[in-house]
Parts: sequence; C-alpha cells; structure tokens
Amino acid sequence: MRKQIWFVLLMLVLMTVSGAQAQGAPEPINDALAALSAQVGRTVTVNDLSWWMWRQEVFPDASLGCPKEGQTYAQVLTTAYVFELTYNGIVYDYRVPLDRTGVILCSQRDANAPTPTPPLEEQYSNTLCPPPEAGKPPYMRTRLVAGVSARVIRGYIGDVRQDARQDAPVATQIPGGADFEILAGPLCYEGALWWQTVYNGITGWVQEGQDGAFFIEPKAPNPLPPLVTITADNAAALSELAQLAGNLQPALDFSPDSNYLAVVGGRGSEGVWLYNTAAVELPPRIIEGEDLFTTIEYSANGERLLLGAVDGSVRLWNVAADARLRAPLFLNSHMSNISAARYAPDNFSFAVAGQNALSSYSFQSETERANAILVWDVESVSQQSVLVGHTGTVTDMAYYPTGGQLISVSEDGSIRIWDIVLRTPRLELNIGVPLTTVAYRFDGAIFAVGQADGLVSIYANADGQTFITQNAHAGAVNDVAFNSDGTLLATVGDDGTLRVWNALRPDSALATIQVAQTPLESVAFSPNGQLIAVAAENKVYLYGLSNDG
Repeated sequence: MRKQIWFVLLMLVLMTVSGAQAQGAPEPINDALAALSAQVGRTVTVNDLSWWMWRQEVFPDASLGCPKEGQTYAQVLTTAYVFELTYNGIVYDYRVPLDRTGVILCSQRDANAPTPTPPLEEQYSNTLCPPPEAGKPPYMRTRLVAGVSARVIRGYIGDVRQDARQDAPVATQIPGGADFEILAGPLCYEGALWWQTVYNGITGWVQEGQDGAFFIEPKAPNPLPPLVTITADNAAALSELAQLAGNLQPALDFSPDSNYLAVVGGRGSEGVWLYNTAAVELPPRIIEGEDLFTTIEYSANGERLLLGAVDGSVRLWNVAADARLRAPLFLNSHMSNISAARYAPDNFSFAVAGQNALSSYSFQSETERANAILVWDVESVSQQSVLVGHTGTVTDMAYYPTGGQLISVSEDGSIRIWDIVLRTPRLELNIGVPLTTVAYRFDGAIFAVGQADGLVSIYANADGQTFITQNAHAGAVNDVAFNSDGTLLATVGDDGTLRVWNALRPDSALATIQVAQTPLESVAFSPNGQLIAVAAENKVYLYGLSNDG
C-alpha cells in the first residue's frame, strides 16, 4: 500500500516568506538552507541549487523517518517538512518538524546515482485495485474503462483468455494494431489488470500490461482534417471530427496557444492527459498524480495547470516537457472537493471554492466557512482574500478579463461579483434557482450563467441587467463557454446536447447537436476558434469544420 503523504500547508497561521525562499515552498525551507550552508561551509540560496523539491509528511514517531541506532523517540504522530536540495551534485534530504524546533539531515546521495526502487508498500498501487499481495508488484495505472474501444499496441499480441489469469486457456488472439471492445473490468489479480473484451465474436479477458509496459490502449481517433474558424455563419455545419476515449474525467481546458488539450484522468489514472491538437491520433502525454482531480485550468501564459482535487487540495503543475520542477505548489485549500478553481489573468493569484475552507479568517458561522472562496497568492502561498456570503456550494467562478473582480455562482441561486481587494461583492443577484456555471466574454462587458432548470441567461457586467434568458437544455446546464472573439456561446447539459448560439443575438441556437445519451459536463472553444471540445464521462468529443468541406 502506498505511503500516505500529505502535500499540505496548514493555514491556521498565514505564512510570511523571506526573500531567500523559493517560490511555492513553505518558510521552513530557510531552515533547511541554513543547515545546508553550515554543512558545506558557505551560504547557499535556492538560486545555487540545481534542483529541489518539498513535501509535508506525517511520520509514526519523532525520528521523522530517520532513526539513529541506539536512540529512542517519542512514539507520536509527527508532521514534518521534507526538503530534497541538490547542490554540487549531491542531494541533501533535510527534515524540519512542523514547529521548526530543529533540522535533521536524513541522508545525502550522489545526484547521478540510480534512484533505488522503493519498497512495494511505498510504490503507487492502482486505486481501483486492492493493495498488492505480499511479494506481488503494485498494480499499474489503467488507461481503459468499460464501454470504450481499445487496440493492441503494435508489436504485441493480445491473448484473449477464458479467465482473468495468465495461466487460463487462450480463446483467441488479437493481432497488433487491431481494435476490439471493452465490455467490463478491470479485474485485479496477482499484479495485473484484466479487461473483459469481445473480438470477432469471441468474449474473454485481456491483460492491460505488465511491469510498466502496456499491451493494449484506448483506440486512437483519425487525424484531424485541415480546419477553419467556427463563426456564426458556418456553425450550423459543425460535425464531430474525433472522439478521445479512455479513463477520463469530464474536466478539460485548451492551452492558450491551442496546441494542447488537457483532460483530467479518472480514478486509476489520476493525473492529466495532454493531447497534441495537431496530432490527436497519437497517444497523449500522461502526467501522473496521486489524487483525483475535479477542476483544471491553464494559466494565461500556458506554462502551468491549476488543478483542484476531491480531497480539497490544489496543485500547480508545470506542463513544459523540460520543466525543472513539475509541481511548484501544493496546498490544502478546503476540507474536501474543490468545486471550482480559477487562475487570475496576471498568473499571480488564483481563486478556489470547495467544501469547508481552511483559513484563519473569523467566520461568523459554519455556513460561511462551508461555502467560502479563498484567493491565494502564487509566490507566497498565502491567502489574499476570503470571500464569504454564499449559503450553498459555489459551483463555478470566472475572473474579469483584466482582473480585480471575480464572479461566482452557487447552488443558493445567487450571482456575486466580488471586488477582490475590498473582499465584498459589488453586485449581488438572487435568481432563486440553483446556478451551475458562469463565463465572461473576452471584454468583460457581459457574462453568461447556466441554471439547473435548463435556462441560460446573459447579463450586463456593469449593472446585472439581463439581456436575454433562453430555455437552452432539457435538464441542467452544466457548462457555458464563449469563443475568443465573443461572437459565439457554447452550452452543454444533462440532455447530452451541445448548442452553439450567436452571443450577440442568442434568440435561437445556430447548432443543436445530440452528442451523447448521457450528460455532457464541460465545453471549451480552442482559443484559435477552430475546435469545440465537449466532455462526458470517459469521452471527449471534438467538433469543428473541415477546410476540405
């Protein structure tokens, strides 16, 4: 079973950060740097390090995971920071207890030496499976899910066995490159994941992979054709161009340059799948994580992803392939389930909504804490603002395009436009129906709001006056999105339809497409205006217009 590690910042006392501190690290890194300076006989700052990382971990005793022979330790759970600092080719592992009463040099090693394989109980094991049996390897991540098409990776042969075990008789074989259907699974047995499949009318079980190598993977779509920009004049001709299927959550975002589509991985594939929009037929780059994410958003410069998780934690991930530090920020923002997380346009702060805020703010009631929005500073990892007033779960938020204001909608039926500096709403609208989603147009002059009863309304940002209210979906509206020039509005809902509207005259839909028979949860325009991505559970649909007609 994997060791439980908490990547958290305790915010009962807000941190102050010194100039020597690294961006995204807590203040005790300065204690570790001071100890390293004493160790090597010269002052060392983060700028002198070739690499560094940190985490916060709970240890079973006061040894902080570094017991010395002959010494006894208090047998109490002890929280400490772990800092790995690489200096002059040596990795120094320092441990600093939460109360900062000392620093322990746990180990040092050659930075170029092979990384030792951790014990099985510390290796990641697939959350869809039970803990690995003694002496058995941990279960691999899974890219598959029942109900999608798969293929055998070229160079392998897919043995379809009568039972989900390696010594079961082979019913048939699937050649490399061939497609087949996933019926059910996975079954976890002796370190392997097995999927019930059907191929040429024969049903059996296929192993997904072994020892880190995959034998089968989700079926890839065809390459996208040359595309044209989607406009009000041609939106009626929109068609499905590709389906991206696999173990996916219905949360996605395009990179600002439109080159990538980031999709959240599902349980058993926790992390992010990055698709190259110029080559969607290629396997995505998968960045693995440990927690199931619920929200995802690119920073305005496209260098990072902001991710919220079911456990109330928030991550910033560098997504460049050559990033020195993949995860420069980890924090616990709420007690559980991040419902919305949005990056500010300047990249220096972000807002988070979830269940039960973690803050030193003097809340007047548990209802205030339960539904508070926290605004965080990226560099100091401290809270800039605590926004209270909603009496139901905040379901979505959006920053004003030039910053300074944040709009939020809630299950309590209210819309609030917050002045972040003053920490108060400059405008409140009570609709009386649970609200599900909100988006600003590029200029901030108007915003669109989706409702649980299927209505979509467009409001003026200045005074909250309603331009139009449209009966858009049969069932809840789950997401709304403007295109980059503000001429189009896309909406998706529980009825499985995608609708595209003229945002300037949204009296009737330009296109109504029955995408699926299940709810659609997310929609996004690519910033270049050539694609619309729509997400349902385990599938992403790409819509657009071919330049070939």
